[in-house]
Amino acid sequence: MKRKEEMEAAVYSNLNIRVDKKEALAFYYQLRAYIREEDARSFGVLMDLNSSMLKDEVLMGSVLSIMKGKHAGALAQFVHTLEQ
Repeated sequence: MKRKEEMEAAVYSNLNIRVDKKEALAFYYQLRAYIREEDARSFGVLMDLNSSMLKDEVLMGSVLSIMKGKHAGALAQFVHTLEQ
């Protein structure tokens, strides 16, 4: 399934962590949910980007960029959990 493969590639290219397809998609939804709850402004930007025209790799990259820039501590915790 191409959607998950793109998410998987984005996790690897941004965090240098190999994940399987299900993990990549679940990670995306975890991070997006965190942003929705903790950063309404950034979540609004994500929703503006969320279009069928964008590759999922770009969406994952955007989520990771927000997390790296504004929520680095939380991202570190999510990554730690992902690596276990």
